[in-house]
Amino acid sequence: MGNGALEGSTSELQEGEVAELLIEDMQGRTIHLAYRGPEEWVLPIADDYPIIDVYADQLIEDMVELDNARPVTQTEASHDRLMVGTEMYERKVTATMANGATDVLYVGTTPVSRATHVREEGDDNVYISNDLTHREVSTQVIRWVDPVIYSVNQRRIRSFVLTNANGSFEFDRDEEDNWHMRGLEEGETFNPNNLISLVTTVSSISLTQPLGREEKPEYGMLLPQATIVLGEETDDVVSPVTIVIGADTETANRVVLKTSESPWFVEVNRFTVERLIERTREDFLVQPPADAPEPASEQE
Repeated sequence: MGNGALEGSTSELQEGEVAELLIEDMQGRTIHLAYRGPEEWVLPIADDYPIIDVYADQLIEDMVELDNARPVTQTEASHDRLMVGTEMYERKVTATMANGATDVLYVGTTPVSRATHVREEGDDNVYISNDLTHREVSTQVIRWVDPVIYSVNQRRIRSFVLTNANGSFEFDRDEEDNWHMRGLEEGETFNPNNLISLVTTVSSISLTQPLGREEKPEYGMLLPQATIVLGEETDDVVSPVTIVIGADTETANRVVLKTSESPWFVEVNRFTVERLIERTREDFLVQPPADAPEPASEQE
């Protein structure tokens, strides 16, 4: 559909372009989506971070098709019980047209699988819809965006430099795909296992929340917790990719992350990048076996 054209609806939704969608729940969570042009829906709160357009288009289409939903009650007294009341609802969806007109739908309880009670504001009729599901009106950001912020085939990573509070550690990959650590001292032996786990970590990074394009002091980019510089090979040319892990966010167990491949600052799960923050030089070395205790001498 692409532009949210609304046709054939008996509600206040008019033929034309939907400019905005606002989804609310009773826990205070909201999702605000805005239409910026052909196949371009965004999150204004995150400096117009792009969402997956088809999800917004499908929601609009299913709102239009509510004309075909089956009515189940016409009494105002049933609204709160079915969670489609003005103050009691599972979800409240407000569609704002380009001309400023609005239409509000309340999405309520689920009487059977893949069916929900719905009601249009100003109408006492409650319907059962097989099209409009709770997933379609989620107030979780992760539902609306592509969660993968960076992805690369691990074999294309030819070098790896990690810098954190414990030092800077540099590695290269040879033509046989074996990793080597630079700067080994006499008697030290490289153990690639802990490096390989880090390469796996950075080869696919997923966000929990987009933050926006603007670098803010609280993101901690000037004194990051870790910086990773990858040598990524494409068509026999190796180019640097930088990943910066900034400060912890106000959300528990989340940190700010920025890659050179994207203009966006994002929030990621700290657990997924914690090893990058905490690795020490010793973690990349084969450790000598612990000295065996000397046997106790026999008493004479």
